[in-house]
Amino acid sequence: MRRIHHWAGVILAMTLAGGCGIRSTDVVEVGEPATGQIGTPGTPGKEGVTLYFQGPDGLMPVVRPYGKDVDPGKRLAMLLVGPTAAERAAGLRTELPEFDGSPALEENPGDVRILLMGPVAGLPAGARQQLVCTAASFKGQSLMTTVRISGSDGDLGMEPCRL
Repeated sequence: MRRIHHWAGVILAMTLAGGCGIRSTDVVEVGEPATGQIGTPGTPGKEGVTLYFQGPDGLMPVVRPYGKDVDPGKRLAMLLVGPTAAERAAGLRTELPEFDGSPALEENPGDVRILLMGPVAGLPAGARQQLVCTAASFKGQSLMTTVRISGSDGDLGMEPCRL
């Protein structure tokens, strides 16, 4: 009887080791890599400003603590200064060139216009998206809002945030 139990155990172990006929497969990649917001904890009672910088996998939102009422020009000026040292250490960068003067932002429901003091015709797509997504996220605007970028050399037309 002991011998039967032994062989039954051996047969059971071999069956389980065989994987029940399931063959192994290679890794299957699905979807985009995970993303998140990089930011510093806000001060209680203060709201954050969302800026968009280029990260290792594309455009990334960065939340910086700031007062409740942020002037649109100030928000754009913060974007144009570029990422902080901590944000750069996290792999963020900007594709925006330096501009003279203060930027301005004109807002209407569903329409936002950025006014920059310098040429905009040669802005790379990543730089335009940094401007567009930052402006579209301001004061309750939807990221679906189209934004027009204007500079000393003309108007780039309407562009949506492509997040």
